[in-house]
Amino acid sequence: MPELSVLLLFIAMFVVSIRGFRDPVFFRKYLFEVSDVKYKKEYYRLITCGFLHVDWMHLLFNAITLYFFYSIPFGVLGEVRFFVLYFVGLGLSGYFSYLIHRNDSGYAAVGASGAVSAVLFSAIVLRPKLELIIFPIPIPIPGYIFAVAYLLYTTYGMRRSWGNVGHAAHLGGAAAGVLLTLLMEPRAWHLHPWMVGIILTLLVVLIVWELKRRRIL
Repeated sequence: MPELSVLLLFIAMFVVSIRGFRDPVFFRKYLFEVSDVKYKKEYYRLITCGFLHVDWMHLLFNAITLYFFYSIPFGVLGEVRFFVLYFVGLGLSGYFSYLIHRNDSGYAAVGASGAVSAVLFSAIVLRPKLELIIFPIPIPIPGYIFAVAYLLYTTYGMRRSWGNVGHAAHLGGAAAGVLLTLLMEPRAWHLHPWMVGIILTLLVVLIVWELKRRRIL
């Protein structure tokens, strides 16, 4: 059973998402859309979009992923710092997505996946040898290897605009999760220097490369 504060987060995610399923006006008011952030300065959308989802599958995927991985950063960082990780990760993932899509005024997105990516990568930084099983591969994969594969896939997906997926938010959330965790818990670096170093170096290279490619840097 999740801690009360985390349980309330799940409840809020489900209540707001269900309201969004049923009320298009409500959904439109709180989703992330580049034009609303860029021209109307509605920065609250960087956070509120994380409580909305497209459909039940989208909602359940994010909720289940969060449920399986939140306990590691929550246990190590504590309640307050966990929620700093979650909400700052959500905001930064949205901002990174805004930077990437800033010239596409029609770009819109919803979902907690940026925040969930922050939590997932925080868990991996804290426990790099954590084993993950990715369907349909039946073999456990060490967390740091999964992180490398995930970052490469996400960056490639972002460049190719694969599917209706917020790849930029995933990459931004992952970066936020790694950096925030190292700032709040520097011991993670000292305990696993080379594994964390691989993840951090790859993140920096991919993000700088992508920002330069899009002439943001």
